[in-house]
Amino acid sequence: MGSTSASLDERVEAAYQKAQEYLGKGSYARALKVLRQIERLRPGYKDLATLIPQAEEGKRVQNFVQWVAILIGSVAFLVAWFLGVRSDLALLAVGAAGILLGIVVGNVLYARRARSLDKVAEGTGQRTCYATPRSVIPPSARCAKVH
Repeated sequence: MGSTSASLDERVEAAYQKAQEYLGKGSYARALKVLRQIERLRPGYKDLATLIPQAEEGKRVQNFVQWVAILIGSVAFLVAWFLGVRSDLALLAVGAAGILLGIVVGNVLYARRARSLDKVAEGTGQRTCYATPRSVIPPSARCAKVH
């Protein structure tokens, strides 16, 4: 029976390391899936209580930025189309530029949202952490004690 427990512990640790790898790469959905599996097998394992909310926040950021990028890219494409641009290459370039602009805008909007949430939390002494390594939120602001 001891070997089964040791085997489970080894699998849980391997999964934990894989989740850490996913988090490091910004694969928040994958990390979240693995972290939740670990939580089911070993509730309270290591720092899951911190990692799961960080992975959820990272996934939210990615989804938000992707939707903003798609929206702005689509709008840019449609504006170019209605202005009479008919070259496939030009429309592709406008759409791609719109998507890139959307990524920047999405990150800026999310960073502003994070700052406004910090203002709401002022006086509570809570720590707010943002799992957004690829966003415009500077590293020093990703996890700071709110005063």
